[in-house]
Parts: sequence; structure tokens; C-alpha cells
Amino acid sequence: VSPSQFEAHAGWASRRQP
Repeated sequence: VSPSQFEAHAGWASRRQP
């Protein structure tokens, strides 16, 4: 798993949740 892809996924997920 690449840090770039992982960060992108976790980024939008984190923004959705408070």
C-alpha cells in the first residue's frame, strides 16, 4: 500500500468525520 494512495483515502474519510 503506497503512502500517497493511503493518505488520499484517509484524507477524504477523515474530512467526512469530525
